[in-house]
Amino acid sequence: DRILAAMSWRQYQPGDKIIEFEDQGHGMELVVSGQVRIQVPYEGRPRVIATSREGALVGERALYHKIHTTAEVIAQGAVTTPHMPAAAFHKFLAQIRPFREHIEHLVNLRAEWPTLKEILDRNPYLGFLPSRELERLLATGKIISLTAGDSLIKAGEMTTDVYVVIN
Repeated sequence: DRILAAMSWRQYQPGDKIIEFEDQGHGMELVVSGQVRIQVPYEGRPRVIATSREGALVGERALYHKIHTTAEVIAQGAVTTPHMPAAAFHKFLAQIRPFREHIEHLVNLRAEWPTLKEILDRNPYLGFLPSRELERLLATGKIISLTAGDSLIKAGEMTTDVYVVIN
């Protein structure tokens, strides 16, 4: 309830910049309707690196690391988001453990995105998934770190999880 109370509704029209490149991180947006395009500058022109629909968080990485954004987010159609200001974001990171853990997992997963995508693209089945489906697959995962001797799956154990191993 505290998280929702700290957010305010925003409406964007097609082509509106929701987050600008090199922005100082004024807040985080949760896309609840519409679709956004995420792009980075590449050789003097914007290069689309992802498109996201409902349920996508944008802006959390720069806020979490307290850095300028490295991408811009553009509304591809009418987009509605609840916006969380940076001050509330940092307050909730410090006060609400599940919120902090979710943001940390998401930020860590996105940091490994290029490596994970490359590995999944090499898989004979997953490599044929459209980019949007790969993004959704990765967005539901989390990074697990193991040390020598740790078990990921025990012999005879039933699991419904899928693991992508990165050295």
